[in-house]
Amino acid sequence: MAVLPKHRNKKTGEKLLFRGEEILKKNKPEPLLWFNARGVAVDFYRRYGYKTIS
Repeated sequence: MAVLPKHRNKKTGEKLLFRGEEILKKNKPEPLLWFNARGVAVDFYRRYGYKTIS
């Protein structure tokens, strides 16, 4: 998921993330999520409790 620069800092990414989580959790209560995030997005996901693994 990526947000165009003109839509950043408006909570657009947060809204997309939360809605996606909501949809996934309806189908599977504790889904395993994997993101292939760009380096600049890692901190975004960490703010919402996601962890990096290797």
